[in-house]
Amino acid sequence: CTNRYWEVNMSESIDYLFSAKGQMYGYLYQIDRALLWLSTCPDGSIISIETDDDVVVRLKNGESIGTIYEQDKASVKKKYPFTNTNVNLWKTLSNWLTLIETQKINAENSKFLLATNVTTKSSCIVKAISVYDADEATYERAYCDLMGIATTTKSTALKPYATKLIQSDKSLVMSLLRRIELCECPSSYDRKIFLEQIIQGLHLNDGQTPHYEILKMLYGWIINACMAFWLNGEDACFDPKVLWNKRDYLKQQF
Repeated sequence: CTNRYWEVNMSESIDYLFSAKGQMYGYLYQIDRALLWLSTCPDGSIISIETDDDVVVRLKNGESIGTIYEQDKASVKKKYPFTNTNVNLWKTLSNWLTLIETQKINAENSKFLLATNVTTKSSCIVKAISVYDADEATYERAYCDLMGIATTTKSTALKPYATKLIQSDKSLVMSLLRRIELCECPSSYDRKIFLEQIIQGLHLNDGQTPHYEILKMLYGWIINACMAFWLNGEDACFDPKVLWNKRDYLKQQF
């Protein structure tokens, strides 16, 4: 009996630890994404973490897209987070619809990004609407497919978000669907390749600069900055210029 108790509790502990690792990895993935945006956005932009979305990019005046709302889902189990009946997708759609309805988001001047470190070959609604040449018929079909799921689902996890979609005005939902884009890796996720994109964005790949050492320090800086903001009751918001100043200082030190 004692052995059985130990085995059951060890199994639960292992499941909990794996879940905790996945959650931590998901949060750190947001840091990766924020650094990528900071390395590529023009001065005057503001990139925030855990505000209206996982990552929010507010581009400076003059850009065609004012704000990008990004929902990040990273998985250590390689489980695709945006399938048609995945709660992550429905919760995200519900949150975006709420922000639009309460006028916290101007959909006409926004883009909505679903970012993940996992890819899938199977067809799904978000893949269909995020292709470059998606037409109005594609969005109409996506709306009908979503409504079909919302009105027939028996999942208690999906029902609150499905109800939100059913109750939302169709024109509002369609406006959102037209502006959703999917960002997923083309095959298997390789974080080293992802980090190379940040290195290139910061022009650190000159063959002489110890770019990985600098990147580690920038990574530590943004995590510590987030903690300082939150402890002071402030939003974690960053200007690309600050990152480039840090980059220049570290480059000079090396």
